[in-house]
Amino acid sequence: MKKKNSFLMNKLPFISRVLFSVMATLLISYVLQANIAEGNDALTTPDFISYLIHAKKSSAEVRSHLYDALDENYITKSEFEETCEQTRKVSRMLSSLVSYLQGIDQKRKRNSNQNLKPET
Repeated sequence: MKKKNSFLMNKLPFISRVLFSVMATLLISYVLQANIAEGNDALTTPDFISYLIHAKKSSAEVRSHLYDALDENYITKSEFEETCEQTRKVSRMLSSLVSYLQGIDQKRKRNSNQNLKPET
């Protein structure tokens, strides 16, 4: 792996770099969740797909930060591999959902509350 030399990361003290890396990864993880949640309320399937694709991109961004954390020895190789595999799994699940949604009627309006109706 080639070590990235970021101007910002080189200027921060060690503890600040650790916090910055962890906070960036956490923030992106929350963005991933938010994209899925926001997309779930989309009224059309293409809009929902768009949010899912943004979430998939966020999982790739988390992996990028994990490489940085590994290069800086903030995490171990096993932590890196385990977490990377989790992000790849999420990415595959999102890809499968997008593929499924692309195969259904794109013009039909979505009803995000249809599963929330109480059974009678």
